[in-house]
Amino acid sequence: MDSTSFHSSGPVVRLATPDEFLEIAYGAMLAFLHDPVLHFFSNASKAPLDPEVDERACKVSTDFYYLLTNSCYLVGGRIMVVVDRPEGSADEKIVSVAAWYPPGNRLAAWMIPTLLRSRFLSVLWGWGFEGFKRIDFDYHATVEHKFDEFYKEKGWKEPMDDSWYLQYIYTLPEHQGKGHCSRLIREAFAHAPDAMFTLEATTAKSRNQYEHLGFDHCEGVRLGTGKCDTRGVRATGKGATGFDVWVMAKRPSKRKEMKSK
Repeated sequence: MDSTSFHSSGPVVRLATPDEFLEIAYGAMLAFLHDPVLHFFSNASKAPLDPEVDERACKVSTDFYYLLTNSCYLVGGRIMVVVDRPEGSADEKIVSVAAWYPPGNRLAAWMIPTLLRSRFLSVLWGWGFEGFKRIDFDYHATVEHKFDEFYKEKGWKEPMDDSWYLQYIYTLPEHQGKGHCSRLIREAFAHAPDAMFTLEATTAKSRNQYEHLGFDHCEGVRLGTGKCDTRGVRATGKGATGFDVWVMAKRPSKRKEMKSK
């Protein structure tokens, strides 16, 4: 199936183009205003940010999502979008986005040219080395270890990097509740029907939505203990409980079973 024509009427799913990445990054900033992971990475002192008041912080967040989007694209990822075409109009509006890393392709710290082409320095200047320490060591290292435990628990032998990995997915706040994220995930299943898919759910709500799409998960892993509250916002003392993240995976056999029902 040609993913660029997954839906022929109504909202359309297609590949994004690089000249749309700034729009996508700004949309991600708006969509993730309540996300605990972003708050934790940025060492936020308040949540949510107000784009009209917290201009500098929102710009750094936008640059962070540009970093995720452009670097994913540069290492061979698929940036898929849902575009809304109002009746009688030739204009398109990107309302939902999914960024996928293909099997065997992941961003690595040694890919300096890729990072520099993706606004890495802007994010580093905004969040400092502490921000990237939280990204690499507090988050990614913990999540990778949890994925290893999850795979062993399930008896899966293949490496986690052999999966399609969902870097992020979002729908603009005013377009939520219309099934756009589910549409993007199902498009990915159709694109690679025999592949494994992996992701992290950063809220209980999103975990439940991924479960509905057939993803399995293990017990959540707690991040940010002693540093932030349940929102990912900077905290100390009893309020610094941290927040939970769930690693999730979907195997091809499970999708085939669902298709046969």
